[in-house]
Amino acid sequence: MGHGRPAPHHRRLLPVTVTGLTTERRANPLGVDAARPRFGWQLASTANGQVQGRYQVTVGTTAGAADVWDSGEVASRASVDVPYGGPALAANRTYHWRVRVWDAHGRASGWSAPARFDTAPSGWTADFIGAPGTAGLDGASWIWYPEGDPAVDAPVATRYFRRAFDVAAPGRAVLVVTGDDTADAWVNGVKVAASRRVTDSWKRATTIDVTAHLRAGRNTIALAAQNTSASPASVIAKLQGAVTVPTDASWKASQSGSAGWEQPSFDDGAWPAARVSAAHLAGPWGNQVLVPAPAPRLGKTFTVGKPVARARLFATALGLHETYLNGVKVSAERLAPGWTDYTKRLQYRGYDVTAALRQGDNTLSALLGNGWYAGSLGFAGSRRYGTSPWYSAQLIVEYTDGTRGEVRTDGSWTWTSSPIVSDDLYHGEDQDARIAAGPAQAVTVHTGPRPRLVAQVDPGVTVRQELRPVRLTQPRPGVWIADLGQNFAGWNRLRVSGPAGTTVTLRHGEILNPDGTLYTANLRAAQATDTFTLAGRGVETFEPSFTVHGYRYVELTGFPGTPTVDSLTGLAAWTAGAETGTFTTSDPLVNQLQHNILWGARSNLLSIPTDCPQRDERLGWTGDIAAFGATATFNFDTHGLLAKFADDMVDAQRADGAFTDVAPDVLGWAGKAGWGDAGVIVPYVLWQRYGDLSAADRHFDALARWVDYLRATSGADLIRNQETYGDWLNVDDPTGNDLTSTAFFGWSARLVARMAAATGRTERAAAYHALADQVAAAFTNRFVAADGTVGNGSQTGYVLALAFGLVPPQRTQAVADRLAAKVASRDGHLSVGFMGVENLLPVLAEHGHLDTAYRVLQQPGYPGWGYMGARGATTIWERWDGIRTDGTLQDPGMNSFNHYGLGSVGDWLYRTVGGLGPAAPGYQRLLVAPKPGGSLTAATTSLATRYGPARTEWSRGGTGLTLRVTVPPNTTATVHVPAASAAAVTAPAEAVAQGWSGGAAVYALPSGSYTFTVA
Repeated sequence: MGHGRPAPHHRRLLPVTVTGLTTERRANPLGVDAARPRFGWQLASTANGQVQGRYQVTVGTTAGAADVWDSGEVASRASVDVPYGGPALAANRTYHWRVRVWDAHGRASGWSAPARFDTAPSGWTADFIGAPGTAGLDGASWIWYPEGDPAVDAPVATRYFRRAFDVAAPGRAVLVVTGDDTADAWVNGVKVAASRRVTDSWKRATTIDVTAHLRAGRNTIALAAQNTSASPASVIAKLQGAVTVPTDASWKASQSGSAGWEQPSFDDGAWPAARVSAAHLAGPWGNQVLVPAPAPRLGKTFTVGKPVARARLFATALGLHETYLNGVKVSAERLAPGWTDYTKRLQYRGYDVTAALRQGDNTLSALLGNGWYAGSLGFAGSRRYGTSPWYSAQLIVEYTDGTRGEVRTDGSWTWTSSPIVSDDLYHGEDQDARIAAGPAQAVTVHTGPRPRLVAQVDPGVTVRQELRPVRLTQPRPGVWIADLGQNFAGWNRLRVSGPAGTTVTLRHGEILNPDGTLYTANLRAAQATDTFTLAGRGVETFEPSFTVHGYRYVELTGFPGTPTVDSLTGLAAWTAGAETGTFTTSDPLVNQLQHNILWGARSNLLSIPTDCPQRDERLGWTGDIAAFGATATFNFDTHGLLAKFADDMVDAQRADGAFTDVAPDVLGWAGKAGWGDAGVIVPYVLWQRYGDLSAADRHFDALARWVDYLRATSGADLIRNQETYGDWLNVDDPTGNDLTSTAFFGWSARLVARMAAATGRTERAAAYHALADQVAAAFTNRFVAADGTVGNGSQTGYVLALAFGLVPPQRTQAVADRLAAKVASRDGHLSVGFMGVENLLPVLAEHGHLDTAYRVLQQPGYPGWGYMGARGATTIWERWDGIRTDGTLQDPGMNSFNHYGLGSVGDWLYRTVGGLGPAAPGYQRLLVAPKPGGSLTAATTSLATRYGPARTEWSRGGTGLTLRVTVPPNTTATVHVPAASAAAVTAPAEAVAQGWSGGAAVYALPSGSYTFTVA
């Protein structure tokens, strides 16, 4: 019963077909800038045991042609990342390719259906254009009442300010104002602005057109600024246009506002002069103030006078863009072109617009938003790269008569107003449907240095799912709360009708207060507020273009009438990688954990892997993806996003070799163990999970510099004791910085050695392997006691020692036993943080403590994943106790309810509980090794690999077990069937027995679908 029978004769095998053609791992891509594009395909067959023996690829200028390159018959099983081998490809050309294969028995498939790819343009000749500069605070100063040093500390109080000035001739004038903590403004006695009453409202200034309130002669501006806590306080403002009036020492200030203080006739002669606290962009406020500006619509009308054969548009922005041709968006992508370090690299995308052109007049246009370039970056400041966004595009039209024409952005373009009054990724978007486009005005051409342009690597962000409210409540008169049932990242579509000028305000939050109102304290300074002002034209639909929120609940105020569930739709957006994996079990607790892991990933993979999607952070924290990278590859295709992020990290790497704590780097912090190591871990994950060594090869010198930096910042004994964030958010079980820093030093050295060997760098591989061995020996000598205790006995100390191979084989079991005892001492609960969570259950399961691993996994109480689910979580929390056991909330200063880091256990779920993992990079060989345990009676796991769909399904009852396995064509699998002996297993005929080991019968299995049973 334990041995497979010989496979049926090969004559019974069915021929294969070829499907799933990709170029650079994308289907029919445009703008490929690789000199030797890589091709991929999948084999499909109804027969078991299909393996590719040879392939032939042809590339031509038309479908089915081979006039560019014919590989000839190549004896190889390769079907992923097969490089083009023909002559140099021309720029901006469409190439067609196809492939056929022969199976291991020499029988040919038919030719595949043709695929195509477009090469990138040869150069970027288009200008970057935008609207002329808008109102700002340049030249203004922060001022306060003359008491102490308000840039350091000021009392809780409201202070009042006035400035009289003369206007010779009224004209357009705009007032920009903000105050720490709030600022309200009056012009000639009329209140024109009031700060939003939210945390750190001063970080978003108010911009108001005050033209109608000015008059010839004497005018007065009055400001009331409130300091709500003992902290720095000041107000800053600037009137500009017909007259310029900045806040400075010429303003008057008062501690009290007596009746009529804001009126022009008020006598402020007794008020002292205001004190200047700091210049604009200085003091404690720095560059953190965002001045809202309208989003312009840029456009150009051109004529097409003859039949079009082919047209390609290439577009990008320093900021964000939505591009239209003849009023229709050219793509469903949002937040394009994503976030990079714009001083070093800017992505563009190509579009096939052949069918969108028409004879006669055509209009190419774009909405232009601030995005990461000119908007807020939360606590990292505002306008880090520029003060306003810029757009660039070039349209290349080829006619049927062989001629061509181009339309590119330049000074001939014009701009008009759009309904978007202001936009910011963190603070929200304001739209006013009453705003007309107005007369076209000349654009401004950007004259500064332009970044290096590259074809977009990641698939971009799109709306992936729509969510309807599951309930509507009204906690207060005029205040409605829509519960969308799921925490996610995205925005809303609002449908509403009402009188012109009605403004509906939408605020966003993850949870509710006990009274049912919206809880926003944990958003910190992110205002996450959208406003929509109606035009009064029946049912109107609003949707923001250039903002994103992390939320489950939406607060609606100002809604005319009573909203219904049809009034609001949540639009969940994430990176546009295809759904790839599924995982389900017999335990609702584990299924909820998988749900939370999936939605945590969806919410935080938008252009870069972020820490959280809701508060004033949302940065590319490297430590989070270092832990979560392997898990991220399972649920949907993150190859492009991770490849882009590898580039982002290298762009941010310091000259001394240190990788930064966030990428793109906007904080200037670097060199932390477990964080900077992501620069090595992400390329390694790309290799192991996708079979793609290109990032490791392209960036190898950068990876080596990181390890060299670790060596240079370690002691002579190879113990590295440097500042780090440590085992972030552990449960009262800290691990020493010297232990964690040395452990990650050894791990990065080991991974770099493996990637050196895989990329043919033999000598460097030997050198880094030797270094990794030396670090492991130093780690054991310093931190591992004779009885197996590691460091101070923290769970994470044990986990790192085992997971990173830092303990000699003869001593690992003692260390694992100590870890299991430590878990038992906490009544089967974990105490790890970000550094230990990924590998806690794997090292327990791999060293004879599977029961302990399942006990931790299925814990319903705190701390554990089940506790989050029991508290209503629909994503992974930042903290194990975001909501404490007594129902109170953790510190709002750091309490995200959508943080994927602690969900890194997902990789173990898929590989060990489900039993589906890679035995060779990219799943060219599968390891099917489920380890049932705990109370689970069944689990099903599926994954769309580059070779085709793989699947495992097991169920058990009593002493019996059934395991069903699907292995994609052109791959093989090693299958471990849990059993008391090999004789207890009934295997399919195609399975070749390999013996029994570690509680499982082992088989080699070809492609196909099979069933194993255990008596």
